[in-house]
Amino acid sequence: MKVIYGWIALLVIVITGVGLFIIQWYTMPVQPKENPLPNMRKNLAQRYEARANMFSDSAMAMAQRLKRTQGSLTPKQEEKVNSLLDRAKNLKEKAAQLQTKDLSENETGELLRACNSIYGEASAICNQLQVESGK
Repeated sequence: MKVIYGWIALLVIVITGVGLFIIQWYTMPVQPKENPLPNMRKNLAQRYEARANMFSDSAMAMAQRLKRTQGSLTPKQEEKVNSLLDRAKNLKEKAAQLQTKDLSENETGELLRACNSIYGEASAICNQLQVESGK
């Protein structure tokens, strides 16, 4: 009798295991066929490039606004405008490097950190110029 109960218990365990395996197999999320990281990296690079263009446009607009209100730029203001233009140029170059396809994860991480750093510096300079220009 104990042998029959043992076989029944074993059969119940096997049927339950197979059922759980089938349920898990059908409810598993579908694995993506492509790696989405290159597309994300490309989109980030395009956004950084757009921000670089925005910074260079802002630098020129603020320089013109300061020239209209003051007559000319002070050496510090001129230095800030030039620094903002340099940061915009650097950000654009890093964004172009980020769009290349043959980058390792380390290189991508370094480029993204550099872009974030340059963006932060340019944003701070832009804010300082906005305060000085009165807007």
